[in-house]
Amino acid sequence: MGPWQFGEGGATLIVADFHSVWEKPDGTIVDVTPPKFGSRVLFVPDPSLAIGRIGKAQQLHNNRTNFAQAPRLRDGNEIHEEYFGIPDDQASLVQYCKRLGLPDTSME
Repeated sequence: MGPWQFGEGGATLIVADFHSVWEKPDGTIVDVTPPKFGSRVLFVPDPSLAIGRIGKAQQLHNNRTNFAQAPRLRDGNEIHEEYFGIPDDQASLVQYCKRLGLPDTSME
């Protein structure tokens, strides 16, 4: 996660991306979420942000910001919903999980 500069005054907007990580038995943390921007990520654990489920769709958190007028973003646009759903059988998710060597797309 990194700050982006916007506007004439150089106001800083910080966007927090929800990442899923896997902790190996030796304590090493592996990031299984592909980065949207750049290659540097600062992990700040937040156990309250678990992936949920409604039926056969995973419920993921939209990006949160420090900007009061747009506390959540999705694809760079203000959004009011806290979650968005990804169906378990979405082709890109299935392919990504296979690349990671995961047996399915449950992420649980």
